[in-house]
Amino acid sequence: MLFVSRALFLVGCATLIGGCGATAATEDVHPEGDAVVQATPAAASVGARTFNGVASESSLYVLVYKDPETIAAGLSHDHVIRAEGWTGAFKWDPAEPQTCNVNIKVPVAKLVPDEDHMRKKTGLDGLVKESDRDKIKKAMLGSDQLDGNKHPNISFNGTKCVPTANGVKVSGMFKLRGKSRPVAAVMKLDTNGKRLTATGTFKLKATDFGFEPFSAGFGALKNQNEMKFSVRFVGVAK
Repeated sequence: MLFVSRALFLVGCATLIGGCGATAATEDVHPEGDAVVQATPAAASVGARTFNGVASESSLYVLVYKDPETIAAGLSHDHVIRAEGWTGAFKWDPAEPQTCNVNIKVPVAKLVPDEDHMRKKTGLDGLVKESDRDKIKKAMLGSDQLDGNKHPNISFNGTKCVPTANGVKVSGMFKLRGKSRPVAAVMKLDTNGKRLTATGTFKLKATDFGFEPFSAGFGALKNQNEMKFSVRFVGVAK
C-alpha cells in the first residue's frame, strides 16, 4: 500500500485565490512547490468582498504517485486523496488585489483516499477495495506520515495577490505536519455576481515538510516525493 501525504489545499496552497473577470489561465508549476495563478485584469471595482467556500460545489484533492522504479511497483497504486470537512474564505478587492486574504483549513482526519469516483475522475487505473482504503488512511495518518494525532490540520494563509497576464499569483504560507513553508500559485479566476470560482494546480514535496514518502518492504514499494494538488474553490460572498 503506498501513500504520500499532502493535503490539501490547500490547499494550497496557495490554493484558493480569487479574481474578477478572469477568462483564461495556464499552469506554471515550479520544481520547489511554487505554483503560479493567472487571471485577466478585473473590471470596475465593487470593493472588497469575502467569499466563503461552498464545499458541495468545490473540489480539493491531491494526487500521490508510486515510484515506478521500485521492485514491487506493480503491486502498488497511485492514489487520490480528497479533502472533506474543510473550511475556507477568500477576501478579494479587484481594485486592490495586493490586499487579498485567503484562509483554508483541512482536517487530516477527514481526508478520504481512493474513492471510486475520484479514481475514475483523475484517470487512475483500477479501483481500491474498501478494506485497502482503510489501511491506506491509517498509514496516511501515521506518525511517520501526516502524524494526525499531533497535527490535526493542514492550512494555508495567503496574504498577497499579484495580477499577471494569465491570472493572479497568490502567495502565502502552507502548513503541513506542523511545518510552514512559503508557497505561490497562479489561479484561473472567475467571478459572477456574488460567486467566485478559483481553479489551479500546484506541487509540493513531502521532504519539504519533514517526512519521507511512504515506503514498505524495505523500499520494495515506495511513493514519489512530489505530490500534485488540484483545487476548484467555489465561494459565495456575504
